Amino acid sequence: MLHAALIGFPSSGKSTLFQLMTSAKDAPRGKGDVAIGISKVPDARLDVLTGMYNPRKRVPATVEFTDIIAPARTGAQALVEADLVDELHLMVFPVVLGTGRRLFGETSEKSDWRLTEAKAVGPDGVIVLIYERAR
Repeated sequence: MLHAALIGFPSSGKSTLFQLMTSAKDAPRGKGDVAIGISKVPDARLDVLTGMYNPRKRVPATVEFTDIIAPARTGAQALVEADLVDELHLMVFPVVLGTGRRLFGETSEKSDWRLTEAKAVGPDGVIVLIYERAR
């Protein structure tokens, strides 16, 4: 089973996405609450094989999603520091601020990440950066 966590700022739509993907009725309500939902992955190949061999049991692939209410920066930082993240997908919105905070704070440990993909996702300069942990 694949495991994925939805982490983001409050009211960013992660609980709505969680409910759509898992058909869950309840979502976390307060800081520190966690909801876990499982989604079956449709696969036409499994349907064909089931029709050919007529097994006693049909088990589709599943994904376990975890919806976490926590400040996005500290929640993501905790998962990275615990070595529970293999891949990062970051959406970068161009804004001029002048100053800012580091995404994962001022940690003493540096982790090795390798940029595997960068793509523009619209005319407004938003890009998606995908990093994999270099092992």
